[in-house]
Amino acid sequence: MQALLYQQLVDTYGNIPYSDALQGVKSLAPKFDDQKAVYEGLIKSLDDAIVDLKANPFASAFTSADIVFRGSTTKWIKFANSLKLRILIRQSKV
Repeated sequence: MQALLYQQLVDTYGNIPYSDALQGVKSLAPKFDDQKAVYEGLIKSLDDAIVDLKANPFASAFTSADIVFRGSTTKWIKFANSLKLRILIRQSKV
């Protein structure tokens, strides 16, 4: 979900804080990364998420906590791949 929100931010605003973002008081004025760097970072984070999902499926006790796909690992992987495709299409235009 974090990758989706960053993708929407970079599509809307262009250059955004990405590599220095979410550091709290350690980085009060984060540097802005260009769109290409953000897209490449998002692709890497989505690849890592897919590997994690395949290695660690949801435990049945926590499926009710997932309000989006009800713990379906397959649907989360499809979502990540769809988001990667969207990012790659947009990256080809940057």
